[in-house]
Amino acid sequence: MRSRRCSSIADPPCIVLILISVLGVAFSAAGAFHSSVWFDESYSVALAAHPLPELIRLGAADVHPVLYYVLLHLLFLITGPSIVAMRLFSVAGAAANVLLGLSVIRKDYGNTAAGIFILLLTISPWAVAEAVDIRMYSWSSFFVGLSFVYCARICRRLASSMQGAADSDCQGALPPRSWWAVAFASALAAAYTHYFGAIAAFTQMILVLALAILYARKRADHPHARTPLKLFWRATALCVIGYLPWIVIAALQAHTVSGGYWIKLKLPDLFLEILAFPLSSRDALSVLRGDMGPAAQMACAAGFLLVFAGTAALATKAYASRRHIEVELLASPVFQGVFVLLGTAALSLIAGAILGQAILVTRYLTCALVPYSLALAVLFARYKNKVVWTLCGVGLLLVSGSAQLSALTSAYSPANTQPLAYYDKATSDGQGGRVPIVSGFDLFSDIQAAGPLSVHAPNVPIAYVDSWPAYRAFEPTITFGERREDVLRDYHGRFVYLSLRYSDKELQSIAEKLDARIIESRTFHLPYKHQTWAITTLDRP
Repeated sequence: MRSRRCSSIADPPCIVLILISVLGVAFSAAGAFHSSVWFDESYSVALAAHPLPELIRLGAADVHPVLYYVLLHLLFLITGPSIVAMRLFSVAGAAANVLLGLSVIRKDYGNTAAGIFILLLTISPWAVAEAVDIRMYSWSSFFVGLSFVYCARICRRLASSMQGAADSDCQGALPPRSWWAVAFASALAAAYTHYFGAIAAFTQMILVLALAILYARKRADHPHARTPLKLFWRATALCVIGYLPWIVIAALQAHTVSGGYWIKLKLPDLFLEILAFPLSSRDALSVLRGDMGPAAQMACAAGFLLVFAGTAALATKAYASRRHIEVELLASPVFQGVFVLLGTAALSLIAGAILGQAILVTRYLTCALVPYSLALAVLFARYKNKVVWTLCGVGLLLVSGSAQLSALTSAYSPANTQPLAYYDKATSDGQGGRVPIVSGFDLFSDIQAAGPLSVHAPNVPIAYVDSWPAYRAFEPTITFGERREDVLRDYHGRFVYLSLRYSDKELQSIAEKLDARIIESRTFHLPYKHQTWAITTLDRP
């Protein structure tokens, strides 16, 4: 049963929702005001600086769709290469999810469900982590979420019509065409933002199709019985046509992934992280490992246990009171949200098996954050058990608070700037210029250091001795494809090599290949995203 809706913005329930929203967005945005970047973020920043035709060409060489990069480029034209502005753009995606809660969710499910929904989308660890990451996940979750809430509306309307009187006005009870337009247009946007957005959108469309088929069967005697099914296939056809320009590129990217990708399935850890979603962010797991000390570790562990205990009790109660009606089940937002999350995970595992390469990591499931958050919000709003609410509320605050403390401590640590100061000093030739800077003996490893440094110091050129087409986003600061024998041809003197952490033996091997000797090698451990960079100064006699 829905709680009372706000009749005006001055109503106490509306004021509480707005207060939760403002405080929640502020909590999420707390980690947005620093300039440190990790490799994925540096790629976003570098790619956004290119003209649109070149951006699309370079983005096509990577493994993601390009809508987010196009939007980020538009921001770049206004703000320039501002790291903070780009982080706030991700915060805007998270804030758009909050607006869904204040508008559609509040209208459809009531104030209580809307408040819980907004709380989950602003303080749960995975939501907070991706709200400030210069990546596409907050916007992908919004596009999937917008599609989902309108798919849910379509499903409820069809279910309600099927359960109505047999002689009721069939045409008048159908979902408006505008709902279909919003659901499928935002699904197309999700597919152009992230492939897991496409998978999540596809998963929720399965439910719409199932109810459209049931509607056609149960209302077979009515003249408009097949109208929802026709609308579904027409909208699907339009989405396919809209995605045609990218389908060939998507196939080529899938071929690239099948040839080898960085993701490895770590079982049973992956399943446990999915079970704990959206609490199981890297920051939360870091606290659980004890990286923030025993006090934070105990608080975080206690929080997980409280949330699991409360959710298990609530799920048991919901299961005991279930009704075996397939129409109600398919139209239930609780079932739909869980189905989208688990369906997205299952389909990605199947896709990985087909490609011969794993593609699922928990972070990608943030694309399905809105459907799952809505499922939890409606479930908790339906069963207002004070003990369960207290357990889960305290647990959520403990886990989210400790995870955010870890994230902010690492993001604003002075240790993140130490390698930048050293890099500036090590690459200076003492006369206002720069010594040669080399990287790339390990194609996919060294770029993890060279990429972020090229963003931090765009006027310091780096010669990369290998090449991968997508990495050319870092041009012109980094030049790619330099032959090893040519990179320092006829050069004698001091130069710098950039890498991740190498052993002394590996560094010595690189020095020998470059006919040089090592003067000094410094390894820096950056708290932000747990990065490790090595800056090695060498001399070529």
